Amino acid sequence: MDDKTSRAMKKLGGALGNKGLDQVMAQQAGKRDDMLKFVVDRLKNIRDLQLAEARELKDQRDWHKAVFKGRQGFHMPDPGRWKEAAQHYKNVGEALCRGQLGRAKQLLERAVEAEQAAFDAVPKQVLDSLMSASSAPEGTPESGDNVSEQETAPGCEKPAELKMADRIIAMQPTLRNVTARPTRPMDWFRRDEEEEEEE
Repeated sequence: MDDKTSRAMKKLGGALGNKGLDQVMAQQAGKRDDMLKFVVDRLKNIRDLQLAEARELKDQRDWHKAVFKGRQGFHMPDPGRWKEAAQHYKNVGEALCRGQLGRAKQLLERAVEAEQAAFDAVPKQVLDSLMSASSAPEGTPESGDNVSEQETAPGCEKPAELKMADRIIAMQPTLRNVTARPTRPMDWFRRDEEEEEEE
């Protein structure tokens, strides 16, 4: 192949020899795998949070009064808020699988920002109901700290867990009516008016 990555590898191989090149490639593949693991972990966390918001939509009777009264931190759950972060993480995973470490690092910063923004907007009732260890992102993986913009690694197969991003993006939540029970207004005043007219 005569692409940019292959030319860089040939040049590096000429300078280091086969043994040195193998070590460098193994090191780069390790960075790629660490970053992929981070992406998969964040997608799992996002999915847990999204499902928690979807569950809260079904249990509106527990919190709709707090939302209606405007209590601090209480507002409508929105499982769709996670779609942007999931798309960014999917892009990071695809770049890593193509061996584009530098590009993946740039995309990863955007993904973490999008996830943090979505996490900050999660309503209090959702956070209170979470039983799992779902949390906000805490930086990026250490292996990504010393990656340059032009750095590459050997490509790899896409992990099956990356498909989780598609499930997050595809989720279309439905919202039920938040009233306690359907009621019909009492029409007692109409009956009185009709009786008066008859008399």
